[in-house]
Amino acid sequence: MVNNPVTTFALDPEQCRHALTAFWSEQLTVERERNGLVLALPLMLPDGVQLAVEIHPISERRALLTDAGDVLRWLAGHGLNVKTDANRQWLEQRLSAFELSRNGFDIFREISLPIQGIDVHLFGEALVSIASLIGRNEEQQPIVPTADEQVVKVLNEFQIPFRRHASLKGFIEDSIQVDYYWERKAPAALEVLGKSGRVLESMERWGWRWRDLKRKTENLRTAMVFDPDRQIIDATSRRIGEEVCDLFCAYHEAERIAEFVND
Repeated sequence: MVNNPVTTFALDPEQCRHALTAFWSEQLTVERERNGLVLALPLMLPDGVQLAVEIHPISERRALLTDAGDVLRWLAGHGLNVKTDANRQWLEQRLSAFELSRNGFDIFREISLPIQGIDVHLFGEALVSIASLIGRNEEQQPIVPTADEQVVKVLNEFQIPFRRHASLKGFIEDSIQVDYYWERKAPAALEVLGKSGRVLESMERWGWRWRDLKRKTENLRTAMVFDPDRQIIDATSRRIGEEVCDLFCAYHEAERIAEFVND
C-alpha cells in the first residue's frame, strides 16, 4: 500500500466519517404533519425515488412506523402482482424477518418512544429489501401508460365525449380548471395530480376546490388520479382525496377509473 501525505489525508478515517455523515444529514429531512412526523430517508427505491416513512404516536411511550402503503403501491404500479402465491410467500418471509406487519398496502411496525435511530434505519432497509421484489419478475413487467394516457384510454373505450382543461364555476371562485370534464348521467370532473414528490399542499388546495365546486353543482362527481412512481401520497393526502372525491386512486387502477367513468 502506498503511504504518502496525499493518500494519508484523502483516506483519513475521520475525513471519511465526516463525508458520509454529512451526506446522510443532507439527504435526511424530517417534517411535522398533523398526526406525527414524515421522514425522507437517505435510502432509495430501485428506480431512484427517495424512500419516505411516517411516524404516528399511538400512546405516550409507543409509536407506529409506517410507509403509508407507498412500497406495495409502487410495486403494483410497476405491474407486479403481490397476491400471487410465490410473491406473497416471498413478501411474508421478508415481513417476518424484519418483524413487520401489513394491513392491505400499508407496511408498519410498532416502536418505543423516544425514537431510536436503529428502529427507523432497519425499517427503511426492510422496505428497500421488499421493493427489490421488482427484480424477481423484471422481464415480465408490462409497459404501462402514463396517467393522462390511461384516463383518455378509458374515456375513449366508453365513447364518452370530454373536454380537456375545462373551466368550471365554483360557489366562491369564478373559474376552477380541471383536466377532464364530461356529462353523462351527471356532470363529472377528473384531475390528474401533476406535482412530483410530496403532494400535501396540492391536496389541501384541491380539497378546497372540490368542495367549492360541489357547493355550486351538488351532483358533480369528482375524481383524482395520481402516479405512485412520481408522487408520495402520505396518510393525510390520502384522507383528503378520499374525503372530497368520489374516486381517489393510482392511474394504473384502470378498473376503478372505468367504474367511475361508466357510472
